[in-house]
Amino acid sequence: MQETEPRRTAVHPVVRATRLLGCFRQGEPSLTLAELVRRSGYSKTATYRLLLTLEGAGWLGRDAASAFRLTIRLFEIGAILVDSLDLRQLGHPLMKGLAGRCGLAVHLVVPSGPRTVCIERVDHPRNVRILHLDVGDSQPLHQGGAPRPC
Repeated sequence: MQETEPRRTAVHPVVRATRLLGCFRQGEPSLTLAELVRRSGYSKTATYRLLLTLEGAGWLGRDAASAFRLTIRLFEIGAILVDSLDLRQLGHPLMKGLAGRCGLAVHLVVPSGPRTVCIERVDHPRNVRILHLDVGDSQPLHQGGAPRPC
């Protein structure tokens, strides 16, 4: 995983557990232990112990095949953040007007490390979707038509 190293005061098991949560991707809400070991680079034993901890805390559950899956708890936390983003409320009327004038979907994205995250989208009713970027999706900074941070 391409993450910066935690500072000396960090609680390393917490950093490692949150990095495991970062292994999940759009369209992949369930992952096997083997896949999480491969994506994280952690040992199987360490990965399993961290997963059990996250499961016990309610952040992960198991699906019918015993793969680990994200729980609704992550959505609840994300919803708190999304609701607090004034940028969405301020931008929505402008985005709606722009979509109407251009006849295209308009995306509002914010930078997050080497990626952008879509925090709002307004579709035009006659728009042919070329880019499929839903709210919450991310993409590398070099993709799409959003301005790049300096």
